[in-house]
Amino acid sequence: MKNYSLKPTEENAVMLLQKGPLARNKSVFRFITLLSRLENECYSVALNGAWGSGKTFFVKQVKLILDAYNPQTIIEEEKRTQIIEAVPSELSIPDSYTSVYYDAWANDHHEDPILSLIYATISSGQSDFSPSNQRSICDSVGAIANALTMRDMASVLKSLQGTNCMKQIKEKADLRNLVSDFVDALVEEHGNRLIFFIDELDRCKPDYALYFLERIKHYFDDDRVTFVFSINLSQLQWMVKKYYGQGFDATRYLDKFFDLHITIPDVDYNKFLSARLSLNTSDSRYMAICAQTINYFHFSLREVERYIRLVNIAVNRDNRRITEPCWPEENAIAFSISCFVPIIIGLKMNDLHSYHEFILGKDPTPMLDILCTENTHVFKRFLLNNDERFDIDKGNSKFDLNFTTVSFKERLVEVYHALFFEDYESGYHKIQIGEMEFTAQTHKEIMEIVGLLSSISNYEFE
Repeated sequence: MKNYSLKPTEENAVMLLQKGPLARNKSVFRFITLLSRLENECYSVALNGAWGSGKTFFVKQVKLILDAYNPQTIIEEEKRTQIIEAVPSELSIPDSYTSVYYDAWANDHHEDPILSLIYATISSGQSDFSPSNQRSICDSVGAIANALTMRDMASVLKSLQGTNCMKQIKEKADLRNLVSDFVDALVEEHGNRLIFFIDELDRCKPDYALYFLERIKHYFDDDRVTFVFSINLSQLQWMVKKYYGQGFDATRYLDKFFDLHITIPDVDYNKFLSARLSLNTSDSRYMAICAQTINYFHFSLREVERYIRLVNIAVNRDNRRITEPCWPEENAIAFSISCFVPIIIGLKMNDLHSYHEFILGKDPTPMLDILCTENTHVFKRFLLNNDERFDIDKGNSKFDLNFTTVSFKERLVEVYHALFFEDYESGYHKIQIGEMEFTAQTHKEIMEIVGLLSSISNYEFE
């Protein structure tokens, strides 16, 4: 079974640059252009987006491009070539930016954010710290560790970099000067500007997240440094209020840390579904309604991947009962799979209360909102008797005034109530709508399909 979850690895970030299934490459390039204009001062940028919106991929793509264009950065030449080839030739990329990615959530157990960030920097593979090639940056790190009374962390660094590199610890009391020394050594070695990409800060413990912002603000105020925080600002504001109290002005508090607020752009869902997931929404009624459901619930990238995995498991669309229904009972199953299953799975992911209201027959609103669109993909033939036509088809050249006009919306509501009818009598009661026949068994099968344990569940999809 294929797992559609796309992990934010460097390999996948390169793939996204090459193939562009998120349709975000232009935004990545524009963001790099913006960074190149943020010089001569210490800037802090908030890259705002909801959880699961692809912020990590975005910043990793930006970092990869900066690394590829900096000849001093340690990177495989094949990967460097792949990245440069994915960038438009007319784009001007800085060739002297040193970049560091820092996962704050993975490090919020550290006692002091400054030393944690420095540790991540020298552990990133950006520099050569072999014992035979001692540099002043090693002394700076040791001095910072000493100033913060973090001798345990200094020991870790000493073990990591070699005994010779860490044996001389300078006695300096001013932590800001020590941090400046660290930046001096790193920038002198690899470029003229240092870019820190701080990710997942909004997932950290509140005390660590706020302590991180304050410590960085106080001690990393260096004109050669830019910070890019990929965060969910709403979540971070909630965190501030939880920590300081609901009456606290979280917006103004956070504004003192961020010079710019950038909103990560939405993805092109149709392109993402087609290219990334190898799905064509134009030739499949089932997948077309899946795409409509995704847009209706505004699923994030992570949620889209999870949703596609669920709808693929739910139904083997090659099953004959779906592709070649022969009887009214099979027509009802085929129609319900195509038009209701994607919506029910989406509801179950998005809001359990709305999901329960829907399957109890109390609220058809999500179904109507999704299916009654201008470009609806509902299999209308099953909904009609031979002498009926829908009101929405009046402009069609095939429309005949001798037919009875039926409200498309009202017919969908009839089907909805037939599928979730509570009073079927021991399997004998039937509801006939168009070319479909609904029974208690119809409802039972559809809910088994949604539960991913039906006879047509698909555990072998690629």
